[in-house]
Amino acid sequence: NSMKYLSILMRLLGSIFTPIRKNAAFFLFMYVLGYTCNRISTPSFSELGAFELFVDLYLVCLILSLIPWRFRRWVRALLYVVFYATSLVDMYCVVKFKTTFSPTMLASTPTTWGSLSRRKSPISRRALASSP
Repeated sequence: NSMKYLSILMRLLGSIFTPIRKNAAFFLFMYVLGYTCNRISTPSFSELGAFELFVDLYLVCLILSLIPWRFRRWVRALLYVVFYATSLVDMYCVVKFKTTFSPTMLASTPTTWGSLSRRKSPISRRALASSP
């Protein structure tokens, strides 16, 4: 009788990890990417953060596992590009500006670009026109 319960428990655990199994490489690489970026950019990163990352990626994999295979690989490829690009931008901001990539930084970007576009260029139009 206890073997019956153990068998049911094993099947339940197996079905719980099906989304990760269907997207194993994606889960592994995104977890390593997220964990590494968080360790570098957040000095107070805790093991709770690692668990939150696990849950977030599990939910992404759960959604991916509901998508048919022929579309899933394209969605997964798009997510790879988005996540890696965001991580590169985040690490650049940490190194260059000592701050993480955040919504506040995104909100201030149009203001900065607007003030930069109104500045006069150090190269005059006459100098450009006279160059060979």
